[in-house]
Amino acid sequence: MGIYLRKNEKGALEAFLKVIEHHGVALHPTDTVYGLGACAFSLRALRRIYLLKERKPENPFLVLASPEKIPALVEFIPASLRKIWKQYLKYPITAILPAKHPWPFITKKGKIAVRIPAEAFLQQALKNLPCPIASTSANPSGKILTRDRAFIYFADKVDLIVLGKEPEPLPSTIIDFTLPHPVILRKGAYLPLIL
Repeated sequence: MGIYLRKNEKGALEAFLKVIEHHGVALHPTDTVYGLGACAFSLRALRRIYLLKERKPENPFLVLASPEKIPALVEFIPASLRKIWKQYLKYPITAILPAKHPWPFITKKGKIAVRIPAEAFLQQALKNLPCPIASTSANPSGKILTRDRAFIYFADKVDLIVLGKEPEPLPSTIIDFTLPHPVILRKGAYLPLIL
């Protein structure tokens, strides 16, 4: 049975950090839909999320990272992303970028999906973690769950559930910046006016 803690509750951040650092899996709030998260470099934890979601391994997770840790993940920041950098920092955009290194479950064909979350709890966690967080929507593959149904579904399957407000109904917008011109792969909670 997972532990439930409110995100503003004393000890919640420390508990979340401990779960991520020790190869655990947590259900956590984001600025869009609820996520299942684990250390991006823990193969054991990432395999566990694939099993929980019944997800195909060829479908990699996105990576939540703080701005200062992005250079360790990507080969370079394309000019097209630098052009909308302020929007990228502020809005729910997941950027497909050239990966610096191949890594199971988070890179595919030399690419990695990176997002800087606006959610304060996650921002604080990422500043204190030695690794970025691999994350995916908190639902079985092919299904959509409300926050409360996700809590019930994953209650005995994860190590920690961080309670937050009801999330936005739409996921992040995914944009591939590795192409000559950026391409929106998934329309989500925000669409930039300029690409």
